[in-house]
Amino acid sequence: MIKFFLFFVVIHSFFFVFADTQDTKVSRLNELIELLGEHSYYRLSFNQVNKGPVTGRAIRAEGFLTIQKPDRFKWVYSSTPKNRIVCDGQYIVMIMPDTRQVMIDKAETHDVIWSPVTILTHDHLAEHFDVQLHTETSRSSLYRFYPKRDNQPYDYIELEIFSDDSDTIFSLIIMDSAGSTNTLTFKDLLVPDQKANLQLPEIPEGFDVTDFHGNPVSNLTVKEISR
Repeated sequence: MIKFFLFFVVIHSFFFVFADTQDTKVSRLNELIELLGEHSYYRLSFNQVNKGPVTGRAIRAEGFLTIQKPDRFKWVYSSTPKNRIVCDGQYIVMIMPDTRQVMIDKAETHDVIWSPVTILTHDHLAEHFDVQLHTETSRSSLYRFYPKRDNQPYDYIELEIFSDDSDTIFSLIIMDSAGSTNTLTFKDLLVPDQKANLQLPEIPEGFDVTDFHGNPVSNLTVKEISR
């Protein structure tokens, strides 16, 4: 489960950085930036596939991602085990009902708040990645984002942006240092009429509460989040 979070906690910052580029080769990227930049609050449906390096067995999941700029987001899994990941700009909370576990951390402890949401809501990508157009067809454009810093748990992140006649808007792919491949595919952009602030969920009673490194979380922190 930590690997799933680390993948989330690798995607928040991409898009606004490239909004001013004039290179026609990144036109699809600019179009995506413009599309997502129009809205401060929106929802996307997602499908996730995680493949292990040894067996290649795929673990599949799906759900909805809600983004409230500049720094709030919510992942809700509609597939089992129906995990939830919520950030209110101060804390990130992940609730895992199947293992009766809650993980909590301060959002500021994560550089660029590593999550696909970070890529979509922050403007620090140029500080962290070099972008290259890898392949382009009439169907899609595939970009690779290479980290500028050494000792990252991945070689690069792939962003594939699809043509307007595709049901899929874009996908993000990352292979971690252990060889696991995580793919997130996004579609169904929805801008809701009702835009209530995204709030942290209540911490269920009887769940084991730790930070994302497995260390116990103080009762004071839990009370602060639950109030």
